[in-house]
Amino acid sequence: MEIEEGTASGFATGESAPATEARQRERLAPEERRDKLLDAALAVFSELGFERATLNDVADRVGATKGCLYHYFESKEKLLLELVRERKAAHLADYEAFVQSIEGSREERLEALLRRMWQGLQEPGQVELATLTLNQVSRVPELRRFLVDEVIAQKQQTLQRVLARDGQDAVDSADAAAIAAVIPCMILGVAICEHVLGGSESGGLTAEQLGNAVTRVLLHGIK
Repeated sequence: MEIEEGTASGFATGESAPATEARQRERLAPEERRDKLLDAALAVFSELGFERATLNDVADRVGATKGCLYHYFESKEKLLLELVRERKAAHLADYEAFVQSIEGSREERLEALLRRMWQGLQEPGQVELATLTLNQVSRVPELRRFLVDEVIAQKQQTLQRVLARDGQDAVDSADAAAIAAVIPCMILGVAICEHVLGGSESGGLTAEQLGNAVTRVLLHGIK
C-alpha cells in the first residue's frame, strides 16, 4: 500500500514538473504509514475543526485513499482517540523520565518541573493537540476517560511527589493535591492563550519570556 506525497502540487502522475513539485511515492512500513496519517489528522483537525473535518480531508492530506484510512481507524472518533493516546503517551513517558532525573531541593525540583511542563507545550503540535483534546473531550467519552485517568492523574501524582518530599519543607498532603490540580491548568491556559491570540495578549513576549514569567509567578507569587 502506498501513500502519495505532495498532493498539493497539482501534477498528475507521469507529468513533467520541477523536482521540488513532482509527486513522489514512497513505500512505508505499516507503523510509518499510520504515523503519517496521525500527523495529517492533527493538522487537519486543528485547521478545519474536528466537527467540520472529514476522513477524506485527512486521507487527502497525505495522498492516501479513504480505504487506507479505514484500514487503521474505523471512525473519525477512533482516529482522534488514537491520535491523543499515542501523542500523549510518548509525551508522558518523556515527562516521567525527566522527573526521575531531577535533583536538588524541593523548590529546585519544582522549578525544573514547571519549566519542563512549559517547554513540553512548546514542542511542535503539543498545544494544538491539547486544544483539540479539550474541545472534544465532552463529545468523546473514551477521550475524557483517557485524559482524566491517565494524563491528568499522572501529572498530578508526579507533582504531589515533588511537593511532598524534603521532610519538614514538604507541603501538607491536602494542599499538595490542590496545588497539583491547579498548576498544569494554569500553565496550559497561558500556552493556549498565547497560541490562539498569537502574542497579542502577552504584549509581544517570547515563549521563553512567558515561560520564565509563568514559572516565577507559580513559585513565588506576585511580589
